[in-house]
Amino acid sequence: MYLTHKLARAIYLITVNRNARVWLTPIGYILFFGLIAFLVFLSLLLDRLLQLRPLIPNPLNLYIAITILIVGTTIYAYLTYRFIKARGTPFPGNPPKKLMINGLYSYIRNPMLLN
Repeated sequence: MYLTHKLARAIYLITVNRNARVWLTPIGYILFFGLIAFLVFLSLLLDRLLQLRPLIPNPLNLYIAITILIVGTTIYAYLTYRFIKARGTPFPGNPPKKLMINGLYSYIRNPMLLN
């Protein structure tokens, strides 16, 4: 059996067991946001080690980054709200019971990829 099949089977078994969903959902969120924070700090460290110049001048890159962060956080918060309303979360171990077809999901199959 391939590793992907084993992973899919493990996720399915987690979704069936309610206690596993309750305990693993916060762990999934911690791992997800921890990975994002790690990659951000790693990229900043590599920029310093390689002494790379910024592509965009200093005050402008901050405004662009803040704008992207606000838009991405707003989309993520809205979609998380929609998942909770459908009694699920974006974490694969705790999916909603029904297919999401309203809101941004009526336009795109996986709007989380917009982040």
